[in-house]
Amino acid sequence: MRRIILLLAVLFILSGCNSNMKIEGYVIQKDEGKILLFEGITKNQLKESLESDDPLELSYPAYSIRVGYSTYQEIEIGQKVVVEIKGGIDDAYPAQANAKNVRIIFE
Repeated sequence: MRRIILLLAVLFILSGCNSNMKIEGYVIQKDEGKILLFEGITKNQLKESLESDDPLELSYPAYSIRVGYSTYQEIEIGQKVVVEIKGGIDDAYPAQANAKNVRIIFE
């Protein structure tokens, strides 16, 4: 009985690791292979943030996402992107994660 419970617990934990979490937001900064994006902001708020000295002033979810070299070169500040997360998200501000896939949204 213990083995069955242990097996079910392990399967439950592993099933949570395979979730395809996606984050959509605007790229605010680029730095050393990472992009900083805000989730849930409007184009006007993006403009205000880009004009500010400290873009972390906004009280919206922020994510520091590590991306691959070619993706880093392709992405520009101000673009809207959808990022599929690889692994989990570290709790911090901004939250930190690794990108599995990044798609640029052209508006």
